[in-house]
Amino acid sequence: MVSDQRQREALPDVDLSGPASFEDFVGAEAPRVFAALRLVAGGRAQAEDLLLDALMQVWDRWDRVRQTDDAPGDLFRMAMSLYQTRLSAEAPARAHDLPVVATPIARIEASDEMLVALDHMDPPERLSVVLMDLFGYPSKDVGDLMGIRASRVRSLAHHGRQELRRRLSEADG
Repeated sequence: MVSDQRQREALPDVDLSGPASFEDFVGAEAPRVFAALRLVAGGRAQAEDLLLDALMQVWDRWDRVRQTDDAPGDLFRMAMSLYQTRLSAEAPARAHDLPVVATPIARIEASDEMLVALDHMDPPERLSVVLMDLFGYPSKDVGDLMGIRASRVRSLAHHGRQELRRRLSEADG
């Protein structure tokens, strides 16, 4: 588990005053949401598709979204809703074309065992673990994004971490 200080250093500051333009919003938020979707969806192509479709939905509603207190959260909720819809409609094919980038997330992505373990988790558990442990979001914010209580998010993350430990220990042994 990463210390609170390291989490604050790893996360970029987010301006909550609202984006000035859609282009500014995309430039500021798309990389963060893409990184989360990459881990949740399990593949670069799937994450790109989800992000582009979610951005189109945000663009269609831009007049309302830009006035909300949490435009990035709206983007992420739309992307996750699309992911859950696609997940229920078809079994997603997981292709792992991993980029070589020197970031903490890239090191985790480069671990085949971690990707396989994340791949086998239930989507709500995976989302809870990724957002809380990798991105450092508090359980209340993750709960708001997922539309569930913070206590449920903590429970999902706890079970997800147990599942990760179990699968990673199986891969080592």
